[in-house]
Amino acid sequence: MGQKYFIAIVISLIITLLGCNHKEKTDFSQYITGYTSGIITSNTPIQIYTAFPIDKDFQPGSALPDNILNFSPTMKGKLILKDSHSIEFIPTEPFTNGKTYKATLQLDKLCKVEKAHQAFTFQFNIIPLSCLFEAGQLTISPDNDKALEYQGTLHCSDYIEPTKVEQMLNATFANQNIVPIWNHMGNRHHFRITNLEKGNTSKTLLLSFSKEVNNDKEQKITIPGLHEFTILNIEVSNTQPAVISIYMSENIDPQQDLNGLVTLRGITLNNFKIDGNAIRAYLPTSISKTEVELNIFPGIRSAHGNSLKNEYSTSVSLRTTKPAVELIGKGVIVPGKNKVLIPFSAVGLKAIDVEIIQVLNQNMNFFLQENDYTSSFDLIRTARPVFMQTIDLQKKHPNIQLDKWNDFTIDLSQLVKLEKGNVYRIVLKFKKSYTILDCANEEPDSDYGTTDWENKSGYAYYSEYSYPTGYNWAERDNPNSVSYYNFDRFAARNIINTSLGIMAKLGADNRYHICITDLISAQPISDCQLSLYNYQNQKIDSALTNQEGFATLQPHGKAFVVLAQKGNDRAWLKLADGNALSLSNFNVNGQHVQMGVKGFIYGERGVWRPGDNIYLSLILEDKMKVLPEGHPIIAQLTDPNGHIVQTLKGSIGKNNIHAFTFKTDTKAQTGYWNALFRIGGLTFRKTLRIETIKPNRLAIQMEFANDKIIGKGGSSSIVKVATRWLNGAQTSNQKAITEVKLYNNNTGFDNFPDYTFSDRTRYFEPTTATLFEGNTDSKGNFEFNTQKIKAENAPGLLNAIFTTRVFENSGDFSISSQRILYSPYTQYVGIKLPETTDGDNWYSTKSPLHIQGITVSPTGVLSGNSPIQIEVYKLNWRWWWDAEDEHLSSYINREYSRSIIHTIIQATNGKFSTDLNITEHGRYFIRATAPSGHTTGVIVYMGNWEDNANEETATMLRLSTDKENYKVGETIRVQIPSVAGAVAIVSLENGKTVSDICRLPLSSNQATTFEVKATSDMCPNTYIAVSLIQPHSNRDNDRPIRMYGVVNVNIDDPSLRLNPEIKMPKELRPGQNFTVEVKEKTGQEMNYTIAIVDEGLLSLTAFRTPEPFSAFYAREALGVKTWDFYDFIYGAYGARLDKAFAVGGDETLKEIQDEKTNRFKPVVLFAGPFTLKAGATGNHTFKMPEYIGEVRTMVIAANNGKYGSTAINSQVNKPLMVSVALPRLLTPGDVIDIPVTIFALKDHIREVNIYMANDDKITLTNGNSRTVQFDNKGEQVVYFKAKINKNIGTSTIRVTAKANNEEASATENIEIRIPNPRITQIEEKEIKMGESFSFDSKISGYDPTSVLEISTIPALNIEQRLAYLLEYPHGCLEQITSKAFPQLSLSTLLQLSAEQLLQAESNIRDVISRLSNYQTSDGGFAYWQGGKQVAEWATTYTVHFLISALQKGYTIPEQLLQNAITYLKRSSNTWHGSEPWEQQEQAYRLYVLALSGQPDLAAMNRLKESQLQRPTSIWLLASAYTLCKQERIADNMIRNLSQEVASYRETGRTYGSTTRDNAILLQSMVTLNRRQDAYRMLEKISKTIGSYAWCSTQETAFALHAAAQFVNKYIGQQQGVQATIMTQQGKKEIRSEKTIWQIPLTLQNKQINATIHNDGEGILFARCITTTTSLEPITEKIASGLSMQANYYNGKGARINNSEIPQGEDLTIEITIQNTGLTGTYQELALNYLVPSGFEIINERLTGNMTMPGADNFDIRDDRFYVYFSLQQGETKTFRFRCNAAFRGEYMLPAIQCSAMYDNSIQAVVPGGKIIINRVGGKH
Repeated sequence: MGQKYFIAIVISLIITLLGCNHKEKTDFSQYITGYTSGIITSNTPIQIYTAFPIDKDFQPGSALPDNILNFSPTMKGKLILKDSHSIEFIPTEPFTNGKTYKATLQLDKLCKVEKAHQAFTFQFNIIPLSCLFEAGQLTISPDNDKALEYQGTLHCSDYIEPTKVEQMLNATFANQNIVPIWNHMGNRHHFRITNLEKGNTSKTLLLSFSKEVNNDKEQKITIPGLHEFTILNIEVSNTQPAVISIYMSENIDPQQDLNGLVTLRGITLNNFKIDGNAIRAYLPTSISKTEVELNIFPGIRSAHGNSLKNEYSTSVSLRTTKPAVELIGKGVIVPGKNKVLIPFSAVGLKAIDVEIIQVLNQNMNFFLQENDYTSSFDLIRTARPVFMQTIDLQKKHPNIQLDKWNDFTIDLSQLVKLEKGNVYRIVLKFKKSYTILDCANEEPDSDYGTTDWENKSGYAYYSEYSYPTGYNWAERDNPNSVSYYNFDRFAARNIINTSLGIMAKLGADNRYHICITDLISAQPISDCQLSLYNYQNQKIDSALTNQEGFATLQPHGKAFVVLAQKGNDRAWLKLADGNALSLSNFNVNGQHVQMGVKGFIYGERGVWRPGDNIYLSLILEDKMKVLPEGHPIIAQLTDPNGHIVQTLKGSIGKNNIHAFTFKTDTKAQTGYWNALFRIGGLTFRKTLRIETIKPNRLAIQMEFANDKIIGKGGSSSIVKVATRWLNGAQTSNQKAITEVKLYNNNTGFDNFPDYTFSDRTRYFEPTTATLFEGNTDSKGNFEFNTQKIKAENAPGLLNAIFTTRVFENSGDFSISSQRILYSPYTQYVGIKLPETTDGDNWYSTKSPLHIQGITVSPTGVLSGNSPIQIEVYKLNWRWWWDAEDEHLSSYINREYSRSIIHTIIQATNGKFSTDLNITEHGRYFIRATAPSGHTTGVIVYMGNWEDNANEETATMLRLSTDKENYKVGETIRVQIPSVAGAVAIVSLENGKTVSDICRLPLSSNQATTFEVKATSDMCPNTYIAVSLIQPHSNRDNDRPIRMYGVVNVNIDDPSLRLNPEIKMPKELRPGQNFTVEVKEKTGQEMNYTIAIVDEGLLSLTAFRTPEPFSAFYAREALGVKTWDFYDFIYGAYGARLDKAFAVGGDETLKEIQDEKTNRFKPVVLFAGPFTLKAGATGNHTFKMPEYIGEVRTMVIAANNGKYGSTAINSQVNKPLMVSVALPRLLTPGDVIDIPVTIFALKDHIREVNIYMANDDKITLTNGNSRTVQFDNKGEQVVYFKAKINKNIGTSTIRVTAKANNEEASATENIEIRIPNPRITQIEEKEIKMGESFSFDSKISGYDPTSVLEISTIPALNIEQRLAYLLEYPHGCLEQITSKAFPQLSLSTLLQLSAEQLLQAESNIRDVISRLSNYQTSDGGFAYWQGGKQVAEWATTYTVHFLISALQKGYTIPEQLLQNAITYLKRSSNTWHGSEPWEQQEQAYRLYVLALSGQPDLAAMNRLKESQLQRPTSIWLLASAYTLCKQERIADNMIRNLSQEVASYRETGRTYGSTTRDNAILLQSMVTLNRRQDAYRMLEKISKTIGSYAWCSTQETAFALHAAAQFVNKYIGQQQGVQATIMTQQGKKEIRSEKTIWQIPLTLQNKQINATIHNDGEGILFARCITTTTSLEPITEKIASGLSMQANYYNGKGARINNSEIPQGEDLTIEITIQNTGLTGTYQELALNYLVPSGFEIINERLTGNMTMPGADNFDIRDDRFYVYFSLQQGETKTFRFRCNAAFRGEYMLPAIQCSAMYDNSIQAVVPGGKIIINRVGGKH
């Protein structure tokens, strides 16, 4: 901006009213208040506003008849009634660019009108479509300094599909086609051409443009050779002063002096900056020339040492300033009583037009619903134009220089009669004739639109976004054209005149605390009338302020605005959540309190196993008595896919501990589950972990010198580890391994939340290292040193997970993990940026950027007097697009990258600050480095949208207390920075409410002390909030008119703690009763629960006894919202703060458990809740299961806001004990050495005899007894060799040990698994009327089952197909829906028993309840639970299911279905597509909408007129028309239509296939009542689904659903199955009304015998379906569209042979899969990796944040991994799994399988075999 001359004068003006522009002769103002006019874009809806409420029978939001609004040329679209006063037409397809449209509204169809007003006609123009190429620039490639990049833009006047824009450009380089990289941003389409490699000589980049690009058809860009250091291009900025940028072909040597090497003739240049490959030359501000000669001389050097060889001269045009106007300063609210001055600046203008639009008093609520105080959306609904005036800028000052920027003011109060509190929209406009250009008086002149200013009740569609008549988009930047004078050039602002300052506060109790202050004097305003209105503009409460200006209101419901009125003055304050003052700049984090109620959920351990009971307890604290006694509590358990597994109910009672026991299935999915407790509008949740765990049998205790942080700069680096058997025996000389996993922490230090301590340029790959691998000493102890940890390039503090495994002699191991912070540095540096207006790190280039910094120790203490290195890097344009952390790291740390600022700052006592002078707009990275090597960095944006002064940054009020923690009864003292004459509004707030508020006058500029007594009600913390308000008048400082701050105060009350005590034996005996005594130490009354848990379970997650006191009296997050509008006051220059709320306060502790699994039966005893009277003792008797080890007894207590907990450990043992270690599962054919450990804990035990008893599933091959000798106390291991027979199920092993009079036993159950999928065989026969047929077959294979199925329609193989759906193991949206969809119609096909019917209904309801967890915020559904991206076909499929379920009488959550249908309607209305699958998606969507009763006829018609490429799409669309009773259209569509579906299969998107689409055709034929066609299609489908052929879930579900529709419509009450059958169970007559009948067959000696006689009149289709399995490994390798290989690596990373592995070896199995097909991306692939029985999976979800890179989802079971993912064509992914070779023996090596879930022709199998695990140093 050029130099400004300020004229502090209110200009009196000549008023010129605009003439009437409206062409309609008849006056419609009594009916029409506004309509769309002028030039609009092609996708703009047409809007009409009526003066009358539409009195026909139309409902707001409903579609109106098409004949109400007609267009010429004709347009198709949807006409809807937005509300009672507005109509909107949404075009089906965009308007045609460049056309003029005439619209006629039939008013008589909306209301009663006179004949002359029946039709209202208006017109509008669509902006002509034009595209321009905007030349860009060459830059050095950030990835290769021997290559360049070209960046350019195609700018279009209106929206064009990105794919069409991309077709407008063709790029070739060195005669090779190059595909540009596009970034589409609205109508600007940026492209980037990368990797333009330099050659030995120059090359040419050729850009060719299509005919749609108006200004250029071809561009040739020269790419210089490798050693050619030349000038690429030169740019001149449009700023004042101007900057010339010279871009070179290589990065420039940043150290050289450019004085004399770059010159302008006649002008001295001495201000240069080198920026990568650019030279910035800053011109003097005094320059007056418009054209200069630029000279660039040889000698300029590149960073590679090359020099510019030739002199370069060119003429440079310095652009003149174009006509412009802008408003000065910020703010909306003007407190003035007499004058309301509006300052503005102008250049190149002799006059401007002032337009004023007033929001009417009664419409302020509606205005604020659509706007904040500064915006102007949809003003036609709430405002009216009240003033238009032309201002002569030269009249009183004829000598001012109009070609320079000049400042002016307008007094608004002289132009209109101001109504206090209302919004006035001020718009400053200008025409070409107002400019000082030579062409100013040439015709045509510009205009503004169609507002009729002469008609007081005139009508027009008011919009600031208007184009002048004759607008030409290509000329929009040419001030000689009328196109320049459009809304982009004008200045506008809202103004509100009021003296009432409003502040409002709201807590969880719905109490509004309002404070009214005089803006001019800062004095309280008493007797001010306050009214609260809700969103519907209903008054819900009112009150008068007291003498201090305060009032408290508690309405029923939520308020949207508060209106304050005093005399004729009024003000509105918007109370929407998003408008509350941000507290993100203050430390107000903590536990969030819901509606004044706190909850604490705890379980008895940290991880559960599938099949366990889960004991969860909820403690509620309701100090505000929100919840009445008897109020229901709904407790729900959900699995990782969001499936509600179980729902339990409870109620509020006198005991505030509520205990619930959930049950899980033994096949429950592993991973992170959730427990939810719903109480009215409250929800408490807890994340639970369910994994296939085994309890530890060894205790492992890692002792860190500091339990919060270790590493450099901390205490001792030695960590001691103590181990022992849980039963008390020592673990002498046992193998032990300790590993550490490091990963990013991404947080700073709690005491300095405003500072950044991490560096995005340092990319840290999570790493794992082994710190110890050896044996324990004789006492079971060892130690490791954390100095071995290497953490190079760490960005800051790291999370460290230490995992120790200690191995038994048997090979099994116990595991323990501990999480702790690791410090890689001795000192940390943090930096803080100034606060910005929008919290977005935008800063002005006109003043230095002030940054503050600190240095702290690893524990977060300020320390150090160190030199800090500050560097600033400029990021080029590319980083605006894709600045991911790793890219940023690569960019900043590249060798050729140079900082533009490099300075050293000295820190003093841990603090430093500096000012950075950054004068060029752009994006920058600021990095600070401490001597320790730690760095931190932030990204800033220089060149704020409002580049004014640093006054514009918000100033926060920093409060301080005399200490951090207080006890009840102490005095809290708060220091408040003060301003004489100001007032401080001080409030005491907490997580629930405002407890007190007062007004504190400030009399001096010294800090003021506020004092208050700490009370018990303030526990655990309270917040003191202060708003310091200065009077608007008579201020003598430059501080904002309102500053605010919040400080937290921690308060402790020891009397709130309960101290439960436990008395019980230190040693317990297996199988015996024991008693636990419970009391409160001081005799207080308390409620409590008891849990007694195996320490081996607790140690898996280092579980700590729950501490409710710490949870309930953990610091609370501030629960009070505050609103005011002081930042909008004109002249206050207080910036708005960041509106992103800080998130904090999450429930923590643990999860739940059970006791059902046969194999790993946990020792968990739970009881309660109990109530203990004051002074009493509780006695509880339990029986210890047959278990040896150690248990922890935990008591959790609560009562009336008091809490406590305690725990005691007891060993469970005997003098003689025996323990058996087994794998989790075994496989037929395995040979295993079963280890048995014998413990002798008393000296008298010497000879011990051991016996093993087994069942028929296991054969002991070397005897069933052993004898061992003990010389003293200790433990020994013996082995029993066992072979697993060809038998499956649960096997039981019992081991007994005897010595003298001592005896011990142990029983273990182990599952013998089937390692292969079951194989189905089908025998079928058509039996004619009166005939018989016998099935008589011998069945081979293991575990055969057989079902006889008889049907009157072609066989559907229901038994196999439905079982496949129900047993399919994966949990995506399509598959869970497919499980339920066919069951809706199962009773139509089959005769179901009452039990089967109940089970089907339960399955359907179960799926319905799960679907909400897949629904996205916009109403669609994601493929996986919790996903964000909508799966389009699966969404429509799910809605199809929900509508069908609703029609069957199932209850569907109304919001779930309505939101989904709304999403389908929105998608159908905005759909644009041409691909065959896109058309089929739309056709299916439209069919489902029609099925729902809410068809989108406009979208149906649009799709019908397009060229549909698949018959399936046409059949679906015809079905939709049939459902809309438009059978004629449907019949015409399918006349002569093919009934053949081309052979195809999709792995994703629509999951389509030939069979699935045939089922859709069958469904359509039934809908269209084409019975014969439908029967033939049913026969075709039955050949596939009734055969051995594999079918996807989508095919199976659609086929069964469509078949049921056929049966329901055409067979109905006709004769069902009529037959007589003879089986080994005897004779049975079948007389069923159903189409299909089934019976299981009993096999004798693997023989099937069944005879069927057809007693009916038609053909019977009989089939015998038999399934068996193979117990042999799969040996065939398969690679169909996929290649897969598996490699095994040992613990040192060396690749090994997997045929023989040493016992105890850690293994990493690497499975690599490649898409080798030619059909594009494979979606929804599933990898099933089944591990050998002797392997123990190392589940890193238990020990840290396990991830599976490249996977969409994964699951871990006892014996396998499931991984779900996609592969692009040619892409390869590798997945890694960790196991330990734990048990010696010879095992089956199962095959590894991967396949597409929707196309089994895409699969790969790595064959199985055998694997041997040997003992170390010998054979097994």
